[in-house]
Amino acid sequence: MNHTMIAAGRFSYATGAADSITVPAGAVVTGLVCYSLAGGTLTITPKGANQTSTAGAAIPIPATVPWFPLSDVALSMIGAGTILAFAGTTSYCVTYATLGQGA
Repeated sequence: MNHTMIAAGRFSYATGAADSITVPAGAVVTGLVCYSLAGGTLTITPKGANQTSTAGAAIPIPATVPWFPLSDVALSMIGAGTILAFAGTTSYCVTYATLGQGA
């Protein structure tokens, strides 16, 4: 995984192929896109207030189609500590906003 902080630490993103990432402390997800040559899955294990910390069912990622899985509102509900597990993916990019930092 490659995790990069930009704009004085307020915005960041993680990129990679097929692995698991954890949403950084104090951040929420603002965007998610992934791609798979043969088809893959995304499994989300939510963390934080009022969350069960139990993984949901694997979400299928279709082969050869850039995939934007969730609406902006749903993405903003994915908070710090949540684990996103990409399997069978060729690439992914997850963007974050760190709350209360920067301008």
